Amino acid sequence: WQMSLETKMYRAPAFQHPPPATDFLCIRRMCGRIFLREITSTFTVGMQEPTIEVFTPNSEATQKYQEKRLQVYVYRHFRTKITKNEAAVVRIQDLNTKFTKQSETLIRKKIKHCADFQRVGDHAGQWAYKEGFELPTEEQLRRMVTAEDVCSFEAMQAAVER
Repeated sequence: WQMSLETKMYRAPAFQHPPPATDFLCIRRMCGRIFLREITSTFTVGMQEPTIEVFTPNSEATQKYQEKRLQVYVYRHFRTKITKNEAAVVRIQDLNTKFTKQSETLIRKKIKHCADFQRVGDHAGQWAYKEGFELPTEEQLRRMVTAEDVCSFEAMQAAVER
């Protein structure tokens, strides 16, 4: 029977080692108090084996992830503006600087369902929150872009930059 450390992203073997009776853990808090604890057990964790697939550059999965991340960003932006009773508008130029790999056309296409382009008025040339559109809850947004997706994407970007 082999013990292991498992998460949604990886699996790694773990091995228990008996600590020497002379070893203790010294903990110092910010306030200056010091605690001495007995070490009852120690574990060594081996090499990680990924359980999810890392995105590949320019794949369909990568593009879908980037589109979802854009939508989540826009939804959160609108929610923040609405909560502060400010004008819920966004400029394509601002989105272009944050999502450099996305074309302007794609950005427009992805926000068209939740925002209207303002041709005249105080916010001319910007996209305003579409009245009647129901923003997803924070829980729904977290399901759209999971922490595992973010880690997979960031791992892909780190590999590309090496």
